[in-house]
Amino acid sequence: MCFGTSRAGAVVVPLFTTASVDALPAAHPEIDWEQLRGVGKGRRSPLAALVKAKQQEKETAAV
Repeated sequence: MCFGTSRAGAVVVPLFTTASVDALPAAHPEIDWEQLRGVGKGRRSPLAALVKAKQQEKETAAV
C-alpha cells in the first residue's frame, strides 16, 4: 500500500502563500465568505455552484 497517492498515481497539491489566501475576499466579493466558512465537514461547498456556472458560461460562449 502506498500512502499519499491515488489509484491514478501521485497527487499534486498546490500550495498558496498566506498573502494569496488573505487577498481572496477582496478579489472575490461575490462570494459569501461567512457562509463558506460555516460549511460543515463532508458538506458540499457553495463554491461548487460558481464553478458550474462558469463552465456553463464557457460552453454557451463557445457555441
